[in-house]
Amino acid sequence: LASNTYPVTDTEQLFCYDSDSTASGTGGTTGDDTPDDTPNEVGPGTVDPGPETGDQGTGGQDGSQFLPAPGGLRPRPNRPSRPRGGGGRRHLDEITCAGTGQDAEYTTLSQSFQNNGDGTISDLNTGLMWTENVYGDGLTYEQVENEVTIFSLGGYSDWRVPTIKELYTLSEFNGQTGTSQDTNIPYIDTDYFNVKYGTTRYIDGQLWSSNQYTGVIFDNPNSECNFGFNSIDGRIKCYGRTSTKLYVRYVRGNTNVGTNLFSVSGLSRDIIVDAATGLEWTRGDSGSGLDWEESLSYCNDLELGGYNDWKLPDAHQLQSIVDYNRSPDATGTPAIDPLFESTQITNEAGAVDFGWYWTSTTHLDGKPLGSNAIYIAFGRATGYFEAPNGTVIGSVDVHGAGAQRSDPKVGPVPDPNYFGPQGDYRRVYNFARCVRGSSTASPDV
Repeated sequence: LASNTYPVTDTEQLFCYDSDSTASGTGGTTGDDTPDDTPNEVGPGTVDPGPETGDQGTGGQDGSQFLPAPGGLRPRPNRPSRPRGGGGRRHLDEITCAGTGQDAEYTTLSQSFQNNGDGTISDLNTGLMWTENVYGDGLTYEQVENEVTIFSLGGYSDWRVPTIKELYTLSEFNGQTGTSQDTNIPYIDTDYFNVKYGTTRYIDGQLWSSNQYTGVIFDNPNSECNFGFNSIDGRIKCYGRTSTKLYVRYVRGNTNVGTNLFSVSGLSRDIIVDAATGLEWTRGDSGSGLDWEESLSYCNDLELGGYNDWKLPDAHQLQSIVDYNRSPDATGTPAIDPLFESTQITNEAGAVDFGWYWTSTTHLDGKPLGSNAIYIAFGRATGYFEAPNGTVIGSVDVHGAGAQRSDPKVGPVPDPNYFGPQGDYRRVYNFARCVRGSSTASPDV
């Protein structure tokens, strides 16, 4: 690899799924009983009292408030699919991938790891070296910052806390959240990496990153948080730096992973090229909210810049263009380079905001399994939040711009339109930004 480039690897999703959220099937998790990965009930064996409540949030349960503001064939690696859980849980029908635009229709560079036999794992694609194990029995971020300065493994002492983009390179979406530790399939390759489950709730396997959110969560300017990835339920969210205790997986090596090199291209200047990853992006977005099926079709049918091979990006691809230094609160922009054009919206609290963007990746979490797809929140990751003490904070940013969550693939919008301990809003009609390059159509698996 050139010193200023890095690959975006495959999500390892192997199947395509029907999108009908009303399809027959039972099991999986629901909006009411999903052990949601949250900052007020997280940490291995630790219950966080939650963020301090500042000014009360306002407005906010009516989904109608979410409105646009004015203004070469390569087969997948011969890797056996892992079991997909037990306990009578059912998926939506798996369907033929050809022509769908779903994640599993395409393959990019497969993940490739090497166990060095000394507690370290090398990523042969990115040049990063990782700890095989996760560390800590629940550490605040301040404690992690202290611990990493004295950490040594494999003869190396230059370990660091990974950025959220580095950490996300390890994610794979052949995982499945399940309803217990026994039915969980982690969102990481457990042939190489060990995971830890929570001692109070199995779901609490969150890992710290070094990226501090530049915005405000829970309407409280004093509630500082860092992003983290949960390899047990496959989400990125923001966690209180001093009030939440998580695990950590250390990294060393290539510091260019996650650094973009954007430029504008095309006769109409309507394409953004990322020289770091080789991916090309539409400068603009869909301009209005679409359900997941509509987003897949929008990109499949797009002709732009003389190209007709656009597609909806997978989770790894879309997360690669998030700018975690930007947020609506800090910069008045979405969490993306300003070269991109993003549709402005009015969010559930009536505030000027920016949208959530679909990926082509199914999230095997929810009921029935296969009915949800992953999105990245480039605007605030809002929820309707009630504090554990009963105080209603209302519609606020609960997980930060740059969070990765999931929504039902198709409508209607659920009633109520929020779920989980933080009251994550479910919009269903999100935006699409299309990508091309670095992938080829894959035979059905």
